[in-house]
Amino acid sequence: MQSHRSHHSSRRVVDHLVAGLARTRRIKMVETKPDTLMAYCGLDCSTCFGYTKTISESAKGLRRTMRTEKIKQVWPTIPFLGDYDSFKKSLDALAGLRCGGCRQGGGNPFCKIRKCAQKRGYETCAECAEFESCEKLTFLEPGHKDEHLRNLRRLKKAKASGSIVFRG
Repeated sequence: MQSHRSHHSSRRVVDHLVAGLARTRRIKMVETKPDTLMAYCGLDCSTCFGYTKTISESAKGLRRTMRTEKIKQVWPTIPFLGDYDSFKKSLDALAGLRCGGCRQGGGNPFCKIRKCAQKRGYETCAECAEFESCEKLTFLEPGHKDEHLRNLRRLKKAKASGSIVFRG
């Protein structure tokens, strides 16, 4: 779940994108840095733990500390810790949570939202007339509430005003 701070950061990315494109009027979205961090769904990748690598770096640090402290040898003597191999497998998975952004080839390779947008040739779901009622986007609500929808609405409004031009 994104924090209050990341909500404002996400809004700043969208505002920056819209303002920058409004100044240049007809620039394509893909030619500015902030848009590459705007996922197809409208989320701001720069606020995601996969992009910032906060979780993966913490997990890697814990692995290093565990090796230094030789925790594997004492693990069996601490019964409430459970199975070491299961824990290590989960820790390794957390260390691998790294992403460069879904529009840069990162993210979930099975993402239905990305596949749909790419199939339709959209830069974001804001180009789709059905995004407000799209069931694919409801998947994001538990962790992001309506942040993605707010961002998509802002992008759609910017496109309608001519201050943004999607490529394609």
